[in-house]
Amino acid sequence: MPRYNIVYVTAASEHKEEVLEAADQASLYSDLRQRNDTLVSCTEITTTKKKFGFNIDISFLSRIKLHDKIIFTKNLGAMIDAGLPLSRALAVIEKQTKQKKFKDIIVSIGKSISQGHTLNDSLKEYPQLLPLIS
Repeated sequence: MPRYNIVYVTAASEHKEEVLEAADQASLYSDLRQRNDTLVSCTEITTTKKKFGFNIDISFLSRIKLHDKIIFTKNLGAMIDAGLPLSRALAVIEKQTKQKKFKDIIVSIGKSISQGHTLNDSLKEYPQLLPLIS
């Protein structure tokens, strides 16, 4: 049965968010109406079945946000202009980054550069980060 992330308003005018299972959105809507709640938004949670039989919600990992890419490039450029070595600048940015996937990419780029590869070659491994550069 599909799972839905819903936002609704209760009869007491409280905004709530939760994850529910329902046959479809229409039955979810009617269940909420029976409780005198008003549906605000409903999004189906997509899951991927792994080889070992685990259901893992990976929709939040699908991409790196544009804002994070902009901050990365601005900070990297500013640190290089200030005279920091590339490997040190990447280490500083990695410590400031909150998103785990992005942090792992930055660490990998730093390792590649410390092994003697160019920044361009290191970025080619991650076209989702900066597709126009690589």
